[in-house]
Amino acid sequence: ICNPRSAIMAWVGSLVGVLVGLTLGVDGYQLHAGIWSFNALLTTAAIGCGNFCVPNSSALGFATVGGMLGTCLFGTISALLTAAGMPALSIPFCITTLAVLNLHSSTDAISLESGIQYAAVRNED
Repeated sequence: ICNPRSAIMAWVGSLVGVLVGLTLGVDGYQLHAGIWSFNALLTTAAIGCGNFCVPNSSALGFATVGGMLGTCLFGTISALLTAAGMPALSIPFCITTLAVLNLHSSTDAISLESGIQYAAVRNED
């Protein structure tokens, strides 16, 4: 968890979150506070630096796209939960990371790190 690759991917995730927030026209105060880059930072660091996936150029691409999706998902979930008085927290990170990790079964571009047990329900009849 504590390595230079994680720091770089965290920086990339933060940048992705800010750029997506700017594109969506988010208030500058929320961008400055890091609210919109939190989930992107977690997603890119988890996928791109070797915590869950083998670190390669494909994982970097999936991590960046996952950061974008996580930021957009944060906006959606935040809007839905704010009406109920609840924060979104890291729900977008969890959903996005699991969705990206699920891609390993459908593409050869991303592979899980050895030792990671991924529980997928499969019907083997």
